[in-house]
Amino acid sequence: MNRHHYTRRAMQIAVWMAFCVVCVVAVSYNTKHIVPPFPRPTDMIAHIPKDSQTFIHKDVSVILTQKTIDELYPLIKPTRYYSDQIHKSIHTIRVRLEIRFEDGTSKTMYIRTRGVNPAIVSFDDAKYYWADGSSAHDGSVAILRVILNQ
Repeated sequence: MNRHHYTRRAMQIAVWMAFCVVCVVAVSYNTKHIVPPFPRPTDMIAHIPKDSQTFIHKDVSVILTQKTIDELYPLIKPTRYYSDQIHKSIHTIRVRLEIRFEDGTSKTMYIRTRGVNPAIVSFDDAKYYWADGSSAHDGSVAILRVILNQ
């Protein structure tokens, strides 16, 4: 066989190796950032910290009615991984929810503001997800409005 054959074969192998690396990286990225399941809650308690931006002057805790939970659920349901950096002094916590589910399990959800974007939510205050049920212009404000107007 001639030298040209070996060069062509080496290029084919290199292309396949690069393709395999890209596939492995894509699969590992997607498995790290899978949106966690979030079934409809049965009980919720909202803890709203005082915040000068929203004119809430003292910490507030609210036990949510089933009607409010039904209205709130699509606004807080995680839909996709949030890949930007969280600046905790800028993206402040608007609401912390204590959530209980039908099977008896419970979780804490942290809802942070993201400006004029949908809210971002987390179950560990580390990995965040977009909650695209809120509109692009009011995010966490819509969530506060539902909670405080029950």
